[in-house]
Amino acid sequence: MAGFMTDITERRAAEEALHDSRLRLADAVESFPGGFVLYDAEERLVLCNNKYREFYPSIAHLLKPGARLEDAARISFEAGDVMGAEENVEVWMKKRLERNRAASGTHEQQLKDGRWLLCSKRKTSDGGTVGIRTDVTEMKQVQAKLHQAQKMEVVGQLTGGIAHDFNNLLAIVMGNLELIEEEIEEGGSLSDYLEAAFSAADDAAILTQRLLAFSRSQPLMPKIADMNALVGKMIGLLGRTLDDTIAIRCTFAEDLAPISIDPGQLENALLNLVVNARYAMPGGGDIFIETSGLTVDPETAGSDPQLAPGEYISLAVSDTGCGMPPEVLEHVFEPFFTTKEVGEGSGLGLSMVFGFVKQSGGHVTIQSEPERGTTVTLYIPTTRGEIADDEKPDCAPDIRGNGEVIFFVEDDERVRDLISGQLIGMGFKVHHASNGDSALAALGDIPAIDLLLTDVKLPGGMDGAELALEIRRRLPALPVLYASGYPDEALMRSVQGDENARLIEKPFKKRELAATISAMISQISE
Repeated sequence: MAGFMTDITERRAAEEALHDSRLRLADAVESFPGGFVLYDAEERLVLCNNKYREFYPSIAHLLKPGARLEDAARISFEAGDVMGAEENVEVWMKKRLERNRAASGTHEQQLKDGRWLLCSKRKTSDGGTVGIRTDVTEMKQVQAKLHQAQKMEVVGQLTGGIAHDFNNLLAIVMGNLELIEEEIEEGGSLSDYLEAAFSAADDAAILTQRLLAFSRSQPLMPKIADMNALVGKMIGLLGRTLDDTIAIRCTFAEDLAPISIDPGQLENALLNLVVNARYAMPGGGDIFIETSGLTVDPETAGSDPQLAPGEYISLAVSDTGCGMPPEVLEHVFEPFFTTKEVGEGSGLGLSMVFGFVKQSGGHVTIQSEPERGTTVTLYIPTTRGEIADDEKPDCAPDIRGNGEVIFFVEDDERVRDLISGQLIGMGFKVHHASNGDSALAALGDIPAIDLLLTDVKLPGGMDGAELALEIRRRLPALPVLYASGYPDEALMRSVQGDENARLIEKPFKKRELAATISAMISQISE
């Protein structure tokens, strides 16, 4: 018998040291407050801690050395561990592969129990992946509370401003109506009082439009247009808003690409900017209006994340006025923020401009320094297509109907009575209903209908668009006129794609209603 003996003291010492090192690493990983996981270059599990297993309970039994990530992910998806996860694990693996090309990265993930995890990963030197899961649920809750508090602060400011402005407008309307009542009893003249009441009502409508524009709920009627032409038409009106001490100087770039824009809203925005410039120059000065084309490349967009890469037409309005310090400049787009004296402005001008441009897919910048003037620049994306011809509805006061039948659906009884009376006075026959269900029930009792006029927001679960769709199942060619103060984008697209449908914005005047209805009925007759 032959035997050999080998001294393995150093090897045993190395093994024990390695074992101790692994124990210390395991202790360190377990003491880590978040989830920890390590995969090798072949996406096989090397180790993870109990916190990681806690986050994904359905695969806790699989999380052993050698387990494949794809197998664990498939079971986790089927169990619904993660909210909003992709239905197909192959899609998830493909996205993970894309993410793994980067050395590091983070993303958020919500578990089915409602907790939020911040998922961080980093590549190891041998091609593996270290993943960290940090529970950020409490931080998300604090952020949500802070956001809600900030929102409520803005709403409070907004409410106070609205109450102030509307109380003033209502005081004008109510006061003049009282004077009209007195003059009727005494047989006096009413024209001045009526004019003042109408003027205040118009101002109230404009205030509402500005609020909607700030919230980006103002319905836009975009047309393909030329920026230079739109601005050029406004110069005469702008000049009449200024005194002789202020001069307007224009520079228009040539061959500008067309834009898709609501002409009326752009004109209002330009008027607001010029009026603001006038207030900044009480002693006179110059207002510069400039248009130009602009290409925003990815590098330029990186310096301003709100300006996406693409082609734009810019409209810049500059003044030589007093300018603004930084503490004022950072608040200029907030609703009801104003540096004017009480009663001189609502503080909605720039917020309206900001909301309208954002709603149009563009961006607004402002530059100003004390005693160095101010420049506000609007960036509107370019578009393709033919520039639309201007079409303004005929609002002649003598438009009358010839006994055509209008089915009018409106839930507000006072509005329903007012509009019905106006329509009857115009020469139309009117049937009305207060909601969708009553309208459909009454439909069989009406021998013929020439036009449906319906409010968009109706009680009872059926809105105006759904009602029109249901009625058109029986009367496919029926013209539909929608009435709304703030229609959504889906309705706007539907109206624009339907040659037998139109939208009239509340509040509207009698002549505008008559002209619109007459045009729609005439179109069908032709």
